[in-house]
Amino acid sequence: MQEPRFLNTLQSLIQNGFSRREEQVGMMHVVHDCYQQKRIGVIEGGTGIGKSFAYLVPLLASRTEEQCVIVATSNTTLQNQLINKDLPYLSINSDLQFTVVMVKGRNRYLCPYRLYDSAEFEQQNLDNFSQAASSEIDSNDEADDIEFDELISAFESGEWNGDRDAYPKVIPKWLWREISTTRHECTGKRCSHYVVCPYYKMRNDMKNANIIVTNHDVLLSDINLGAGKILPKPENAIYVIDEAHAFPRIAVRALKKESSFKGTITWLKKIDKFITDLPGYIQAIKLSPLAEQLSEDLSNAYHIINRNFLSQQDDNERWVIEKLHDDLQDVAKNIENTAREMQQLIISLRKEYVDFISGVISKSELKQLIQMGFFESKLGTLADNWRNLQTEMVLGQAPIARWIRKSESKKSQDYRLVTAPTSAANDLCDKFWHKAKNGIILCSATIRALNSFHHYLRITGLSRLKEDQRLTYVAPSPFDYASSTLSIPKMKTRAGGKNNAAHADEVTNYLPRIIKKDAGTLVIFTSATMLQQAYDALPTNLKHHTLLQKDYSNLQLLTEAHRLYIEKYGFSIIFGLDSCAEGFDLPGELCEHVIITKLKFNTPTDPVMAIKRLYLETHGHNVFHELYMPEASIWFTQAVGRLIRTETDRGNVTVLDTRLTEMGYGKQLLDCLPDFSLKTG
Repeated sequence: MQEPRFLNTLQSLIQNGFSRREEQVGMMHVVHDCYQQKRIGVIEGGTGIGKSFAYLVPLLASRTEEQCVIVATSNTTLQNQLINKDLPYLSINSDLQFTVVMVKGRNRYLCPYRLYDSAEFEQQNLDNFSQAASSEIDSNDEADDIEFDELISAFESGEWNGDRDAYPKVIPKWLWREISTTRHECTGKRCSHYVVCPYYKMRNDMKNANIIVTNHDVLLSDINLGAGKILPKPENAIYVIDEAHAFPRIAVRALKKESSFKGTITWLKKIDKFITDLPGYIQAIKLSPLAEQLSEDLSNAYHIINRNFLSQQDDNERWVIEKLHDDLQDVAKNIENTAREMQQLIISLRKEYVDFISGVISKSELKQLIQMGFFESKLGTLADNWRNLQTEMVLGQAPIARWIRKSESKKSQDYRLVTAPTSAANDLCDKFWHKAKNGIILCSATIRALNSFHHYLRITGLSRLKEDQRLTYVAPSPFDYASSTLSIPKMKTRAGGKNNAAHADEVTNYLPRIIKKDAGTLVIFTSATMLQQAYDALPTNLKHHTLLQKDYSNLQLLTEAHRLYIEKYGFSIIFGLDSCAEGFDLPGELCEHVIITKLKFNTPTDPVMAIKRLYLETHGHNVFHELYMPEASIWFTQAVGRLIRTETDRGNVTVLDTRLTEMGYGKQLLDCLPDFSLKTG
């Protein structure tokens, strides 16, 4: 039997100084087998095995000339590592030849037409524009003061390529909304700026790429559009979903719909002006009475919501809909049908209008097409949202979470209808898993829950595939965990339920006693209130060395500040929320002590969790073990994993939650961890 080609590539890497790890080589063989057998591989690769090389080497070595490797990750840190470090290393030190491109969503790229149009509008309406801009500035938007002329100069000189993330300053959210576009509003090759468009330049580069690095959102957009609309077609693609633990969650988020009541009525009023500018188009004439009907139905729905909201809202000022209110049944169907009819009319109108235009599109024609795209997108979301609202729970189908929240401003009050599936398993199964022709690799350091792949296979829909279509594999971490300690000190108060306040007080008093003054410390909280309480109570000498996650716009800036504190003062403390448990790298002296203040169990106050819980309870399932325990297991494993990031790392993890030793499920959670030296009491 012929040896896999990737072994020759691996040998050339080793000759150039690459360190061979048996766990990594084992994963390479599994990835190669998945590709050859066209199977879907779910791989948990422990920290330190080098997952990116474990999938890049066999896939790049084995792919055919027409095939493209698509790597999708959940955050920019790994994307940048692949683009700036791992792939250049492979190019220099192996026999592999490839071209690579990073692909982002359309809204991450500048729209040149909108930039020039906004700059011109600002010049003509300077006072009004300044007032509008000021009203849209978010107090939490940590951005620089940027002028349109500055952006135009940087773009025209080639100093800036139009990628938002590549601009040397932070572009304010309100400004970026003015100069970016959407799929529905973009006119493509018809636009006079098509040749210099950053998005289409990227699309052109993608045609010649052998490997595409992108994010989960772009992959999911492609999947939801039918696979092959944004990225290469499935028959020519080899998919890798890195950081796959986050993929099901992001897939649910991608299917979430949201729309307002009064806000929608406001933009529907613009349709009359839009119709006036399009004389002679039959579809345009039909829109006006439909817009009036839709506005009337939305107004009726608003009043129904307003009458019932106070009696139905929860402690978070949301009305989580378990069963649709009788008064809303008919009006919901009317809104869905009218919005969908209007959307189809806009689509037909847009096609007719484009066919009528000859040559390069004029500025006025472009504005009309952009407006059509806006209406098409808004009406589609509206129709989908109100269709979801009417979907009741059915046995065997993941329910749709439906809730209404109040939206208030100085001028008016409105409500927003939000709907989201509680699982993306159906969509992934129908639209993606069965379409992949060359295998799919899903990998992450933490995929299993309670030492089992069962939970992950269920929430992704992979459990519905035949066993010969998928496989699971664990590549253990090569790191020495036994030289580090996991401590569970004795506490007077057991966390959870009515004890939470007393437990928070005890943690607040306990922290100053265990925080080291000669190392980097990461303290992870599950509540912002508890974090602030603990910080306020710190002695001055510790408070001056403590950084709060909320004071930094991203983890990279927080890490740099932490590094500088350690270099200058010898120690630094980070107080972070539960998000710090995932994808936060603090190697070496940056983190020698991780303190987990409390286990995290997702609360039923989240609308999606509340509906999941209701569905499971209604059908006789054990909610705690099926819903809360798997997620708690994954989060706890990730949080503990912040300590050991390199092979030389050593230190301590302290967990201030005695449920690990006092409750039956505690042992299950501990059994999921690497082989730390355990210290209790």
